[in-house]
Amino acid sequence: ALRADFRPDLALRDPARAARPGPAARQRAALLMVDAQNFNCDERGALYSGGGAARISREEEKHFFARLSASVADNWQALLEAARAGGEGVVVLHTVMASQDGRLRDTGLDYRASGFLIPPGSWDARPVATAAPLRGEPVLPKTSSSPFATTALDSLLRSAGVTHLIVAGCVTDQCVAVTTVSVCVCGGERDWSGVGERCMERP
Repeated sequence: ALRADFRPDLALRDPARAARPGPAARQRAALLMVDAQNFNCDERGALYSGGGAARISREEEKHFFARLSASVADNWQALLEAARAGGEGVVVLHTVMASQDGRLRDTGLDYRASGFLIPPGSWDARPVATAAPLRGEPVLPKTSSSPFATTALDSLLRSAGVTHLIVAGCVTDQCVAVTTVSVCVCGGERDWSGVGERCMERP
């Protein structure tokens, strides 16, 4: 038997009818570039020269860099140019996989298992030239797949009054995916949009 106060209209809500935030004003939006760095987005990076345990096959590596040069880098630059246009407006931030401890003791278990052991300030920790930050754009080193867990990203976004987050990266199945999911569990009046290139699927 149903409870006397049962409300079927509240039990199952139609997602299509649920209230959603409207389009974001530029002053309330941010673009987050996730791990577009030398370690994993440059053929000379340690991930491809034996420094990463999570190596891919040579065929997959060639496919990855073909997609990266054919479309991904251009998409990054288009996003960055649009976000930076007009001066005041969209907040632009960058994350990189990197330790903040010279002995790498702060690296998370997942990164350790994957061989993502990147010293602070190293060449591998720097953003690639095609997604290089401008002066004043924060670059947040992180030691796990979620920048909400191991950086001050959430505090920065809240302080800036950001409600809409655009997430871009080179691979959408790990750090980009974890970041966008993390937005949902951080609470607050937020909407998010994942923007990326599925450049690591098998050819």
